[in-house]
Amino acid sequence: MWKRAMYIMTELNDYKNELREIIEFALMGYDNFSRMKSEKDDIDSISEIFDSLVVEISVVTANNNRMYMRRYDVKTSQDESVMSFILGHAGMLFSIIAKKFREELISKEYIKGVVTLKQSVFDRIAIPAAIIILGNNKEKTWFTSAENIDQLVDLFCGNFSEGWTIYTTENVSAENLLPEYYNGDDRIIEEQLKGSEVKELQDVAEVILGKRAPDEHFIQEGIAFLRGRDIKDGKITKPELYVSTASAENYSRQLLQEGDILFTKNFGQNKIALVTEDDLPAIASDMLYIIRPFEVSEMYLYRYLTSKTGNEIFNKQINRIKKGVTISSVALADLKHVKVPVLDENIMQALECIDTISNNEIIETAKDLMHNVSTYSEKRVEDIVRKALIEAGWDEKSFIPENDTAIIIDGKIVWRPDIAFLMPDGRRIIVEVKTDLFKLTSQWVERMQHILKGKDIFILTTGMFYEIHIPGIKKSLQMINPPTIEQILNWESEVH
Repeated sequence: MWKRAMYIMTELNDYKNELREIIEFALMGYDNFSRMKSEKDDIDSISEIFDSLVVEISVVTANNNRMYMRRYDVKTSQDESVMSFILGHAGMLFSIIAKKFREELISKEYIKGVVTLKQSVFDRIAIPAAIIILGNNKEKTWFTSAENIDQLVDLFCGNFSEGWTIYTTENVSAENLLPEYYNGDDRIIEEQLKGSEVKELQDVAEVILGKRAPDEHFIQEGIAFLRGRDIKDGKITKPELYVSTASAENYSRQLLQEGDILFTKNFGQNKIALVTEDDLPAIASDMLYIIRPFEVSEMYLYRYLTSKTGNEIFNKQINRIKKGVTISSVALADLKHVKVPVLDENIMQALECIDTISNNEIIETAKDLMHNVSTYSEKRVEDIVRKALIEAGWDEKSFIPENDTAIIIDGKIVWRPDIAFLMPDGRRIIVEVKTDLFKLTSQWVERMQHILKGKDIFILTTGMFYEIHIPGIKKSLQMINPPTIEQILNWESEVH
């Protein structure tokens, strides 16, 4: 089987009719697994003639002959190789049992394209299928899905229509050949995590798969047995299933603790919930993963995973490791390798503790929009913010000159804030402009803590979002538009 053929540089469009017949013939026999096994046992290959083309059909196996695929080597009547393709269960693209098959294929052959077949391709069956097209590898490998045989014929001939979702890569990985794995999110993830210490999820948390319960363990009332449908809007809802206390010992590892983070395993929903004291006692079903942090705090990890930017990064990684064509799911071994940023310990504590510098949502507010302004320097954003505040009614004459803005701690000048404003009542408003939360330092956190212990009002802004903090108040005022002085004072009066 493993022969690196040199395919003739022929115009496949000249063979469109024959290719259609070959594809239809291949799909007709796709669900006949017993015939595949018989072919493997009785003969190495068989030949079929389609007008000017000859097809040599052989059987390919994976996982000690437990996964069967057919290989079609298409040749001219002069025995010149035109193309080859492998048709099989879509599991050949991603399953662990077929990894060795993929490794050998990549090392011995050139993969021209990979196509997953949607159910609409078949008339009577719905078994997930895929096609691996082999070629001379003169171009990047492409990945896509096909909805009908006409589309398949065009893909074989290299005719890509506008509107089709096509991904390409020069680096084909034996880990996964599903199209979504090559959608370019890996570069986006790498860029978004740049500048921070990054660790795998397994290095900061224990990841546990829930457990299935037999019908005889279920009772009317008892310990909540949670499934994916029991998570809604980031919270655990009233469950439908319960197991008896007597059966709980069978689920000791899946018995939830306060602070656990739940993540759905199947169907691509990517739902996340934080387990609270009110949710206990409860057990996680096999439709859920338990993420139990040990190196970072539960609240920091939860806030990161559910913040707009953090959730985007997390979901992009999950979408790349999801496997399955009909029902997608995430494997435990893959989930453990998802990457998360680990900030300085003092910063993480500040981000999770509402009364130190900011409420928990600071990680959302600053990170949500930092990528929108990351192309600007902080100095440029500072100028934009100052102008926006003046347009919002801040008296230009009340901005404190830079030489007079020094923040003094223990008798020493430690730093000068980006913007300082003197209010009529003598208090200052300290405005800090940050385009990248991951670049915050422990010293910066300490300075903000010092401000919030005094009388000055503190504003953190990305240039696109404003978060206002009043000393002694645990809540924060969050605004998209620059705040007016009146809005700040009214909100202060209201919360007091």
